[in-house]
Amino acid sequence: MRIGKLVLLALVLGSLAAREGTGQAANLARTAKVKASSEYDQRYQARFAVDGQIPAGDSKA
Repeated sequence: MRIGKLVLLALVLGSLAAREGTGQAANLARTAKVKASSEYDQRYQARFAVDGQIPAGDSKA
């Protein structure tokens, strides 16, 4: 009987610990402040650095 209670307690605590680890971290990028001191050329203007556009994978953009 006592072993059964210990096993049950271990299962409950284990499931609670597993649930804690699945939470997603806050997206800090949405609140970040960005500034630039220079620009490479017209195609790479600083305002495009944080325009929200995400290039496709392997697009070399």
